[in-house]
Amino acid sequence: MAIGADNLKILYASSEVYPLMKTGGLADVAQSLPATLHAMGSDIRIIMPNYGSINSASSDEKTIAQFEVGGEKITLIETHISKTRVPVILVDCPTWFGREGNPYLDSKGIAWTDNAQRFAMFSKVVSLVAQNKTGLAWKPNIVHCNDWQTGLTLTLLKHAGIDKGLVFTIHNIAYQGVFPRSDFVSLQLPEELWSIETLEYYGQMSFLKGGIVSCNQLNTVSPKFAEEIQTSEYGFGMDGLLKSNSDKLRGIINGVDLKEWSPKEDSFLSYRYGIQDLQIKSKNKLELQERFGLTVDVKIPLFASITRLVEQKGVDLIIDILDKLLALDVQFIILGSGEEKIEKKLRNFAQRNKKKLHAEIRYDESLAHKLTAAADIYLMPSRFEPCGLNQMYSQLYGTVPIVRNSGGLADTVINYTKGQQGINAATGFMFEKCESNEFFKVINQALDCYKNVSLWKQLQINGMQQDFSWQTSSKNYISMYEEALR
Repeated sequence: MAIGADNLKILYASSEVYPLMKTGGLADVAQSLPATLHAMGSDIRIIMPNYGSINSASSDEKTIAQFEVGGEKITLIETHISKTRVPVILVDCPTWFGREGNPYLDSKGIAWTDNAQRFAMFSKVVSLVAQNKTGLAWKPNIVHCNDWQTGLTLTLLKHAGIDKGLVFTIHNIAYQGVFPRSDFVSLQLPEELWSIETLEYYGQMSFLKGGIVSCNQLNTVSPKFAEEIQTSEYGFGMDGLLKSNSDKLRGIINGVDLKEWSPKEDSFLSYRYGIQDLQIKSKNKLELQERFGLTVDVKIPLFASITRLVEQKGVDLIIDILDKLLALDVQFIILGSGEEKIEKKLRNFAQRNKKKLHAEIRYDESLAHKLTAAADIYLMPSRFEPCGLNQMYSQLYGTVPIVRNSGGLADTVINYTKGQQGINAATGFMFEKCESNEFFKVINQALDCYKNVSLWKQLQINGMQQDFSWQTSSKNYISMYEEALR
């Protein structure tokens, strides 16, 4: 039975949505997928916490409901993402979400000690909205939750007797929302939820596990990663659970919002370009070289990385090779924030190599776009990568990626092999083992290719011609929704 997008009422729950709050790729997906489904005719509403540091929403904010949960006053505020007009329900509860800063971490990069309480409250509110118990006069037939922060929602809905239309997406299995038994008790959850069939996980409670076992349909964000997480190497202890739920598990590659990420249309760029005027791209390089005090020379290969500064992203591999890399006639700009020890090492390298390396230790959306356009080569040596978006952005901008053969990187980058047949389809370079020597070896291979102007241009054009739109992916999500309703 085909249901179709126009018969779907979707409540899309996410802990972050661009441009309201962004710490990573989840926020981009949580904007783009609902926007595409909305354009296809679905009645979709996003729901997220109203953080104290949330970016200004549109001017049409209005209060749509007020009620109490566990003695806490909850206000639901409706707004819209201005570019898409998709309704967003902000869950306002100052006790848990009113603080400034990162939604998950304190100023030292350590998880907030009350995250169990914070995201349990969010999940409780989402479950009430899903059951039409908050006075909105709207009831979804699909509840689509994302990552551990929303996993408890599905457990609560299943416990309430909802047995259809529950969908869960794992964007990053390394983060599992694991908390001690004492938090389970303090949350006053039904005691029957403390079992190995629901939330109990090796004597603790896991919100991620709750989502996995309670949903009707489960996916992660690339076909290869859906296979990888069922192995001990990439399952982070959940591989056995995922194997036992493999009948409802699939991989759907993320798409790119081409209104936000197109070198022809990008409002952040000083110099826009496409395949027909690719030579304009180099003006963006000259602009950043001058801005950051690097040697201004269009011929010098510029490497870039825009990433969370954590081990998962392979940033330690980059640091391991920096001395050897900067000994070459190249430049490197890195943008991101994360672990304090990694930030410190990068600052030290930048201080010693001011003409060749710039480290921007923060996140800046405008600079991310400018850097994607300016660079010649994009480095993404992730230890594991559920999907990844930056390797797709870089290809669309004619910036050739170097990635590890992992997850969505393997699904979206076509590896260059020597010879004419290899160049016909290739869009980047790939290495296998998570070792700095192998990483540096493929960097040198890329630099050799960079010297061949026609070969390099072909790599750029191949990448710019890739179809990373949300259209195909959204149809796969609709198929999954249909299956969840059966």
